[in-house]
Amino acid sequence: MPTPPNRTPEDPAQGHPSVSAEALSISRFDTPTTARSPDRERTDLPRRLALTAVIALCSTGGFALGGMVGGALGLGTLATSFVGLLGALGLGALPLVAVRLVGSPAPQTDEVALRELLGEGSEACLWTWDPRSDEAWFSSRWGAAFGFTPEASSPVHSWSVRLHPADRGGFEEEVERVLSGESEHFEHVHRLLVRQDRHRWVRVRAAAYRDPEGQVTRLAGSVLDVTERHHAEAKLTHGAFHDPLTELPNRALFLDRVLHAIARARRDTSHRFAVLHMDLDRFAMVNDSLGHRQGDQLLIQLSRRLLACVRPGDTVARLAGDEFTLLLEPLENREQAEEVADRLSEALRPPFEVGGRSFVLTASFGIAMSGSNYVSAGEILRDADTAKNEAKSDGTGSTRLFDSQMHRDLLETVEMEGMLREALEQKHLRVEYQPIVDARTLVVTGYEALVRWTHPLRGGMQPSYFVPLAEKNGLIEEIGLYVLRESCEFLATWSDRRSMNVNLSPRQFKSESLVRDVAQVLADTGIEPELLRFELTETSVMDDEERSARIIRELRELGVRLCIDDFGTGYSSLLTLHRFPIDVLKIDKEFVHGMDTESPGIVRTIIDLGRSMGMQTVAEGVETEEQREILRELGCDRLQGFLFSRAVPSAIADDLASNPSWDVRALRDLSAG
Repeated sequence: MPTPPNRTPEDPAQGHPSVSAEALSISRFDTPTTARSPDRERTDLPRRLALTAVIALCSTGGFALGGMVGGALGLGTLATSFVGLLGALGLGALPLVAVRLVGSPAPQTDEVALRELLGEGSEACLWTWDPRSDEAWFSSRWGAAFGFTPEASSPVHSWSVRLHPADRGGFEEEVERVLSGESEHFEHVHRLLVRQDRHRWVRVRAAAYRDPEGQVTRLAGSVLDVTERHHAEAKLTHGAFHDPLTELPNRALFLDRVLHAIARARRDTSHRFAVLHMDLDRFAMVNDSLGHRQGDQLLIQLSRRLLACVRPGDTVARLAGDEFTLLLEPLENREQAEEVADRLSEALRPPFEVGGRSFVLTASFGIAMSGSNYVSAGEILRDADTAKNEAKSDGTGSTRLFDSQMHRDLLETVEMEGMLREALEQKHLRVEYQPIVDARTLVVTGYEALVRWTHPLRGGMQPSYFVPLAEKNGLIEEIGLYVLRESCEFLATWSDRRSMNVNLSPRQFKSESLVRDVAQVLADTGIEPELLRFELTETSVMDDEERSARIIRELRELGVRLCIDDFGTGYSSLLTLHRFPIDVLKIDKEFVHGMDTESPGIVRTIIDLGRSMGMQTVAEGVETEEQREILRELGCDRLQGFLFSRAVPSAIADDLASNPSWDVRALRDLSAG
């Protein structure tokens, strides 16, 4: 902490010398000579012993010489001894006089020379400081390294004006820790104003020497320019926490900021925030049409629009692909979060110009508001993602706010996924078969295989419920392979030539193992490949035409046939349809239910189209005699629907096929039983 200006270095209430932290680097230093260190005593001992020996030798020689002189003069014994004593004193004093005249090495001069030598040999700027006298020494490299030399007349001011204001507090705290005895070493990195009004990052290090009372008698250390290293580390840190494409915060940084927001909300219950999860609708089509490089340019433009819609304190992050998240804080209510979502939707309305083409994007938004139930950032992000998925199911450009019902639905979905996986592993799923009959003779010409599941607690589950669930969690490929094998094994038991239609989900159709799996099943069951017909939706085929063409070609090479299911409900074109070797067009039941004798509508068009292209037509959802008669007159080839039978187990399916020309009423009674 800063030293109070009204205290002096001798203030006993402070417990240690009270000096400004800036003085660490700018005062002058003189070696104190009032006390000799133990190291100095050990160094001087051999020299003292040698001097004593010389004095003793000289004294002995002087005494002998004096005795010889006294004897030569004929003096008495007493007088001769006196003359010898004078000789001893005279010669014994000569070494002391010589040492005095010649002089001995000055410890202070040696230390200054040593400091200067170390200063010249080091890349760092060296310094020492005596906090008692507020005097310091600096090596000569200061001027070359930083373009200035601390002023001897005003050292504190010359340093403090150069220390960056944002770093001054931390610097002074570190000095205080050393002076108070809390730490024996000092280290701090801060910015220093150097030549040409530029700040450089420097690292200051020092070690403390203390007297027996624990007071700091000297600090000695170095100052090193670490600007380049600091910038390199900052660049690495930035790359670790930011998306390289858009320069927005990435998932790691976003979760960290959300975690801090949760901590603030727990300390202050009035603090509210929101996490918004955004996902572009059908962005894959943009990548497919433009290529990923142009798609990346579109994402860069999008990130700039998002930043323009939020406040400076909010966070916009890119998680992956076309998924973006926002942290909005502080907020007063949920309406503010919904307003941000509305602004983002409006920001998407102007077309994006990429590669000379214009694109209009829409996005789905999920919002999760802060609450005491959130402990981790992952929890609230998960709930925002759940709300976003609900919004996508509502349609493009929708926004949903997460609520407790979504959470319950999510838990139920997780539970259902586990039970569905268990049902698949234990073969609790079963396959039933709905007849497909000749429109004129009503003879069963084939079946459509349909998967069924009876939940142990909830009873029979509609395929419309668990099939999309399996499609989402990836189980659909295993379920599809199970249905394929079961239906082909059933087909292998027939003696007559009836076909078997098996549905391929979009995910299963895109699987790289599909063709290999089909070939294996055909080999294992030994059925005629042309009796197996795969039903595909228009959407799955047209989603990636090049890939679809390759897979369809490989399936046809195996000998199997292909049907377009629910024809007329997708977005295929006649030109695209010509590219694929399709054998059958299945007319969606909605078209069948909407036709009448006066206006058969699109059904006639599909039947005529199929006939002109050499394709067979099958009408689904036939439920009345009138519908059957209209379809027969229009020239439809095959019929399928509740008028004939629901999907039934394999044993009943065999019974239905055994009557080659049933009447409709009898068949309806059989199915009801």
